[in-house]
Amino acid sequence: MGNGDGSGAELTVIVGGRNATLVHVDPLAPPRTEASGSDRVTAPVPGRLTQLWVRPGDAVEKGAPLAVIEAMKMEITLRAPQAGTVAEVRHAVDDMVEEGTEIVTLAAEERPA
Repeated sequence: MGNGDGSGAELTVIVGGRNATLVHVDPLAPPRTEASGSDRVTAPVPGRLTQLWVRPGDAVEKGAPLAVIEAMKMEITLRAPQAGTVAEVRHAVDDMVEEGTEIVTLAAEERPA
Protein backbone atom coordinates (compact mmCIF):
# COMPACT_ATOMS: atom_id res chain seq x y z
CA MET A 1 0.00 0.00 0.00
CA GLY A 2 1.24 3.50 -0.79
CA ASN A 3 1.33 6.39 1.61
CA GLY A 4 0.01 8.94 -0.87
CA ASP A 5 3.49 10.42 -1.06
CA GLY A 6 4.90 8.51 -4.01
CA SER A 7 6.18 5.62 -1.92
CA GLY A 8 4.78 2.19 -2.46
CA ALA A 9 4.64 -1.08 -0.64
CA GLU A 10 7.44 -2.22 1.61
CA LEU A 11 8.79 -5.71 1.09
CA THR A 12 11.13 -7.43 3.52
CA VAL A 13 13.37 -10.07 1.97
CA ILE A 14 15.20 -12.56 4.17
CA VAL A 15 18.22 -14.19 2.56
CA GLY A 16 20.88 -16.12 4.42
CA GLY A 17 19.50 -14.96 7.77
CA ARG A 18 19.76 -11.26 6.84
CA ASN A 19 16.80 -8.93 6.41
CA ALA A 20 16.58 -6.32 3.69
CA THR A 21 13.60 -3.99 3.38
CA LEU A 22 12.79 -2.75 -0.11
CA VAL A 23 10.48 0.20 -0.71
CA HIS A 24 8.99 0.94 -4.12
CA VAL A 25 9.12 4.67 -4.92
CA ASP A 26 7.13 5.87 -7.93
CA PRO A 27 9.32 8.43 -9.77
CA LEU A 28 6.23 9.79 -11.56
CA ALA A 29 4.21 10.43 -8.41
CA PRO A 30 3.76 14.11 -7.51
CA PRO A 31 5.89 15.33 -4.62
CA ARG A 32 4.47 15.52 -1.14
CA THR A 33 2.55 18.64 -0.33
CA GLU A 34 3.04 20.71 2.78
CA ALA A 35 1.56 19.19 5.89
CA SER A 36 -1.69 20.51 7.23
CA GLY A 37 -1.12 23.52 9.43
CA SER A 38 1.83 24.79 7.41
CA ASP A 39 2.07 28.51 6.73
CA ARG A 40 3.64 28.03 3.29
CA VAL A 41 1.92 27.10 0.05
CA THR A 42 4.42 25.73 -2.47
CA ALA A 43 4.34 24.56 -6.07
CA PRO A 44 3.97 20.76 -6.14
CA VAL A 45 5.42 20.59 -9.68
CA PRO A 46 7.19 22.96 -12.07
CA GLY A 47 4.72 25.01 -14.11
CA ARG A 48 3.15 28.36 -14.88
CA LEU A 49 1.06 30.28 -12.37
CA THR A 50 -2.18 30.89 -14.29
CA GLN A 51 -4.52 32.25 -11.60
CA LEU A 52 -4.02 33.99 -8.29
CA TRP A 53 -7.06 34.62 -6.12
CA VAL A 54 -5.54 36.27 -3.04
CA ARG A 55 -3.60 39.37 -2.00
CA PRO A 56 -1.69 40.17 1.17
CA GLY A 57 -4.13 40.91 3.97
CA ASP A 58 -6.89 38.62 2.64
CA ALA A 59 -8.43 36.29 5.23
CA VAL A 60 -8.73 32.67 4.06
CA GLU A 61 -10.32 29.53 5.46
CA LYS A 62 -8.63 26.14 5.47
CA GLY A 63 -9.04 24.57 2.02
CA ALA A 64 -9.81 27.85 0.24
CA PRO A 65 -8.37 28.05 -3.29
CA LEU A 66 -5.41 30.43 -3.47
CA ALA A 67 -3.85 29.91 -6.91
CA VAL A 68 -3.70 27.62 -9.95
CA ILE A 69 -0.57 26.20 -11.57
CA GLU A 70 -0.66 24.77 -15.07
CA ALA A 71 1.75 21.91 -15.64
CA MET A 72 1.81 19.28 -18.37
CA LYS A 73 -1.66 20.35 -19.61
CA MET A 74 -3.11 19.93 -16.11
CA GLU A 75 -4.39 22.59 -13.74
CA ILE A 76 -3.47 22.16 -10.08
CA THR A 77 -5.37 24.25 -7.55
CA LEU A 78 -3.29 25.28 -4.54
CA ARG A 79 -5.40 25.50 -1.39
CA ALA A 80 -4.88 27.04 2.04
CA PRO A 81 -3.48 24.41 4.43
CA GLN A 82 -4.94 26.31 7.39
CA ALA A 83 -7.15 29.28 8.17
CA GLY A 84 -5.31 32.57 8.40
CA THR A 85 -4.38 35.80 6.69
CA VAL A 86 -2.30 36.03 3.52
CA ALA A 87 1.01 37.51 4.69
CA GLU A 88 2.84 37.47 1.36
CA VAL A 89 2.28 36.56 -2.29
CA ARG A 90 5.67 35.79 -3.83
CA HIS A 91 4.73 35.40 -7.51
CA ALA A 92 2.42 36.90 -10.13
CA VAL A 93 0.20 35.39 -12.82
CA ASP A 94 2.24 34.02 -15.77
CA ASP A 95 5.36 33.46 -13.63
CA MET A 96 7.13 30.15 -14.23
CA VAL A 97 7.76 28.35 -10.92
CA GLU A 98 9.89 25.37 -10.00
CA GLU A 99 8.81 22.49 -7.77
CA GLY A 100 8.93 23.59 -4.12
CA THR A 101 8.79 27.32 -4.92
CA GLU A 102 6.86 29.21 -2.26
CA ILE A 103 3.82 30.90 -3.82
CA VAL A 104 1.88 32.21 -0.80
CA THR A 105 2.76 32.62 2.89
CA LEU A 106 0.01 32.68 5.51
CA ALA A 107 -0.03 34.22 8.96
CA ALA A 108 -1.80 31.83 11.34
CA GLU A 109 -5.26 32.79 12.44
CA GLU A 110 -5.22 34.25 15.95
CA ARG A 111 -7.26 32.20 18.43
CA PRO A 112 -8.68 33.94 21.52
CA ALA A 113 -7.21 32.59 24.76
